[in-house]
Amino acid sequence: MSQLQEFRAKLIDAVGQFAALVADSAKEDIQLSDEDRLLEVRAVPLNSTCSRNKKAVLVGCTYENCPEPEMLSKLAGPGNDAIRLQKLLRDVYGFEDENMRLLTDDGRSDTEPTANNIRNALKWLVKGAKAGDSLFFSFSGHGSGVEDEDGDELDGRDEAIWACDANHVTDDELHRLLVKSLPKGVRLTVLFDCCESGTALDLPFIYSIDGEILDPAHEHLQDGIVKLREASASFEEGSADANETLQEIVKGLEYLLGPASDPELVTKKTAKKRAAADVLCLSGCRDMQTSKDVMIDGVSAGALTDAFIKAVAPPGFVDAGVELAEYEDDEEDEEEEEEDEYEPDEEADEEEVTHKSTNSAPKSAASLTYVQLLHRLRANLEDTYMQQPQLSASRPLDLLLADFCL
Repeated sequence: MSQLQEFRAKLIDAVGQFAALVADSAKEDIQLSDEDRLLEVRAVPLNSTCSRNKKAVLVGCTYENCPEPEMLSKLAGPGNDAIRLQKLLRDVYGFEDENMRLLTDDGRSDTEPTANNIRNALKWLVKGAKAGDSLFFSFSGHGSGVEDEDGDELDGRDEAIWACDANHVTDDELHRLLVKSLPKGVRLTVLFDCCESGTALDLPFIYSIDGEILDPAHEHLQDGIVKLREASASFEEGSADANETLQEIVKGLEYLLGPASDPELVTKKTAKKRAAADVLCLSGCRDMQTSKDVMIDGVSAGALTDAFIKAVAPPGFVDAGVELAEYEDDEEDEEEEEEDEYEPDEEADEEEVTHKSTNSAPKSAASLTYVQLLHRLRANLEDTYMQQPQLSASRPLDLLLADFCL
């Protein structure tokens, strides 16, 4: 071994030791003092019943013909996600086909999910909403962080979803389109199966696994801790080299060393994001994590969407009678992607998920609370795919005993 090779080997070993040391120092949950907290709230009950009209917008972006293929790599599962959710809503929760809009770019819908088409569909979704209505929006595709332009993000980055035409819609705009105008008594449920989506709807109240409302400052620190742990684990298992590991460590340290925006300004802007309606958002991961595409009986699907359907539908429902696109092992999916992009599961072939299917559609939904739902999603995703599903709301809702409904 030459001196240069020996030096590089020592340097790589040092990176591994540093990553392990930093991750070890971040093992314990950091508790905030009263002066560090940004939020003081009292939980209130839900005021929506889901007993009136039901409408849905279901978006699946595969980026099959995306004009920016190097930025937004092709995905296999999002189209299937939208189709499966459509069947779930129709057969289990009573949504009618004429009140659901499907946007996919794989030839299975009449409307492609361009940014403008997504905006128009969301305007249609909330138009004329009244107390008792149940609205549903899902997005499967690429998500990322973009520069925050109005100072309402502690990390200095807005979350964004990417349309099939390589244009994005930020969390600020999604909040304006979906949340701001909804009246009291409406329930809106949102599902984001994409990367960096923890606060993709900019809802002010984030929940713990036990239904407690978390402080934004605490969550900001936790994002940094999670990033440090993941950097160490990826290096140890060999899925990231020294350069990638150092980049991820720097990201984590940026979170832990302090917010990028003024906390007082963020608090004031966040308070304005409260809404009269009951808006609940389920995201596939934290703002600094990736969401996975997984293989299920040879069919590609988003990890969150699959876990969500299994949690809220009766046994035997999944894929019953639905014609799904088969998974294709595309060489592009194996290429290393740029950071901030949705991450297909490189070990999908080895970790194939199985389930039983039947031809008869069930007639009743599973009975569970929102906290039970979050428990099921975490149990399915956190250990298997290293992503932590997030639950957030537009009001400080008491979700410990509140029943999930659509």
